[in-house]
Amino acid sequence: MIAAILKLLSAPFVNRITDLAHAYIKKQVSEAEFRAQVQKATLDTFAQVEQAWAEASTKQYESFQNTARQSPVVARAYAVVVVTQLFILLWHQWGASAFLLVTGVAWPSPGATVDWAYAILALCLGGGAFVFKRNGIPQ
Repeated sequence: MIAAILKLLSAPFVNRITDLAHAYIKKQVSEAEFRAQVQKATLDTFAQVEQAWAEASTKQYESFQNTARQSPVVARAYAVVVVTQLFILLWHQWGASAFLLVTGVAWPSPGATVDWAYAILALCLGGGAFVFKRNGIPQ
């Protein structure tokens, strides 16, 4: 995947910038035009990289789901991760508040644990692939 992204970045982008630089050096384009064209080339390249990343991310998630369907060990491990992260989130939202009400003592701060629980749960439920999609179509 990294090789594909680097290939996507290197050849077309470098060729385009080189052509623009030659035109600028030969005074065929003004500095403002040169800057605008470089910015456009950069944005186009970023869009291509984003699309490639979205497609790769979607394929990775689909591959993982196929593995989880076929392997009982992976399916159980997946279930354990989802249940434990849900427990952490529910405890943080409900249990810690109940503990405070019952004992009058605040539950210690979980630090980044809750943030990680949200991230892990989102990734387990396919959030990674959806970050790069809008309306179901890779951008």
